[in-house]
Parts: sequence; structure tokens; C-alpha cells
Amino acid sequence: PDAPISFVKLDVDGYEPAALRGAQQLLLRDRPPILLELGYHCTDLGEDVGAFLDLIYTTLGYRLLLQSGDRLDTPQAAWDAYPFHTSFDVAMVPREWAGVLL
Repeated sequence: PDAPISFVKLDVDGYEPAALRGAQQLLLRDRPPILLELGYHCTDLGEDVGAFLDLIYTTLGYRLLLQSGDRLDTPQAAWDAYPFHTSFDVAMVPREWAGVLL
């Protein structure tokens, strides 16, 4: 069997939703933390931010952590902080890790 993936760095300039969808089975199996860039690029490519956040929070079962250490435990909190006119890096951790990390 393949060794589990223990960490993912993702910076694909707006293709983050597509990349996460493509890696869905791996993410559900191995549950690696992910460092990714959130930004306006995905909306430029026709992606819906609400569907992207639903993918993260519901389908994949991850939570977002900002560089400041603030936790975005709900899709609404992520929506409120989403960088619609800029971009920034966030950590994406499995929901079962969120309480352990902070």
C-alpha cells in the first residue's frame, strides 16, 4: 500500500477548488493538514465561494485556521473572512484536529 500523505501545500492560483475535488479520496483517507492560498482567483475562474466552502467544511470535513491563529470553525465564519479582493494563506486542518491544535 502507498504511504499516507502527511502534509499538502497547495498554491494553484484559483484552481484550489478543483485541486481539492481531485484529491478528495486522498484527503478523506489520509487527513493531512493543508496549507493553501485563499483568494479572489477562484471566482475569476467561475467557482462559487459558497460551494468551495461547503466542499471544505462539509464534504471534506476540514476547518480553516488563519495565520493570526484565529479559527474559522463554520462556513459562515470563513465566508465573513474570505478575501474576495485579495488573497492570503490559511491552514486547513481536519475537523477532528481543530480542538487539539488550539
